[in-house]
Amino acid sequence: RKYRANLTATQDCIEYQLPNGQVDIRAQCKCQGLISKYLEETEQKYESLKELLGTLSPVSTSITTEPQLDKSSCQPRNIALWNAATRDRWDDMDRYVLEVLYFSLDGDNWLSAHLWLSDDPTCDWAGIECMANEITEIDLSKNLLHGEIPGELGLLIHLEYINLMANQLTGSIPNEIGLLQNLRRIEISLCELTGTLPTELGAMTSLEIFDVSLNSIKGTIPTEIGNLINLNFLVLHDNLLSGHLPKEIENLNQISLFYIANNLLTSSIPSEIGMMTYVEELLMSDNLFEAGTMPTELYGLTKLNRLEIDNIKIQGSLPKDLSKLTLLEIFYATSNSLTGTLPTEIGLMTSLTSLDIESNFLNGSIPSEIGLLVDLTALALGGNAFGGELPSEINNLSNLVRLSLGPRNRGISGSLAKLCGIVQLIGAELLDSTQLDCPCCTEH
Repeated sequence: RKYRANLTATQDCIEYQLPNGQVDIRAQCKCQGLISKYLEETEQKYESLKELLGTLSPVSTSITTEPQLDKSSCQPRNIALWNAATRDRWDDMDRYVLEVLYFSLDGDNWLSAHLWLSDDPTCDWAGIECMANEITEIDLSKNLLHGEIPGELGLLIHLEYINLMANQLTGSIPNEIGLLQNLRRIEISLCELTGTLPTELGAMTSLEIFDVSLNSIKGTIPTEIGNLINLNFLVLHDNLLSGHLPKEIENLNQISLFYIANNLLTSSIPSEIGMMTYVEELLMSDNLFEAGTMPTELYGLTKLNRLEIDNIKIQGSLPKDLSKLTLLEIFYATSNSLTGTLPTEIGLMTSLTSLDIESNFLNGSIPSEIGLLVDLTALALGGNAFGGELPSEINNLSNLVRLSLGPRNRGISGSLAKLCGIVQLIGAELLDSTQLDCPCCTEH
């Protein structure tokens, strides 16, 4: 065997010759930052693999033409190419893709990398699951991954599940993710991702769960999201998404969790939201929607058990039709501009366990029907202008652990002494309400 070198190797490093006659590619990169020494037959395999990649799919077109694929480059995908070329089974594409993933995401420092880069079957590598010898799952969550997700991931066409959550990833979700037609679950939350959501997501029509929450993804929600007709969970909260909520969400009629809270979404909430008739949890708080009344289409979402619409400029009164949401357990509508009284129909919402409508402009007396909500554990009415006698029926709420009646509700009077004899109000807040008898409450 003889060596060929496209660049002159430094002489003050280490010997790259391995016992099996091969050349240590990674050692060259660690030592001198370039690949300059390799076997002639390895170079031939390298070129063949590079050519093979160019015929597989659109993902490889950019890969094989990018400048970092100069033979001497120590970019992750080039190291993986050379690594593959040193093996007898140099055309094992799944192994190649996983090695690109390893080198791109700082695999040497992962918490768990058992068997990675070994000659053992890739199905035995840590975090990899297979079916019929095809890779179907990658779970590298909470594993100290660092770097940018490589586009080569799109070559694993049998993938059904990807979980990279709670790592330190950079860049954006690669466009090539759209090549994974069999993918059903993507979980890449809490990863410091930036960039935008690729329109290619619309091609992943088998997708059931898409969770990229708690990142810094910006731009708009692509209209192609409406192609994901099998989607059950769409979890986009705590990002920097802007623009309007696309009307194509009307096609998501299988959705059960729809989380878009804590973004920069604008315009009005589209009426098409009423087409998501299977939605159970709808979180839209803390966006920049245009001021307006509560969308009437919400009242048709009768499977809702959690609705959070805090701080999105809702005006007008709390409508009586809200009582149609009889399965609702959690309702948050704080920091809006709601006016008028608390409707008596609130008593029909007997599934409620948490009701928080603080920091609005609601007034009048608290209706006696509040006492019908016997499953309530948290009731927050502070920051409004309620007054009058507190209904004695409130003493029926024996499951309460948190009660907030202030600030600003100065006119409330009455007694919670009976309730105090039944429960311990762990978080009772009266603030400036001095006319209320509550021996177990504490002021804050």
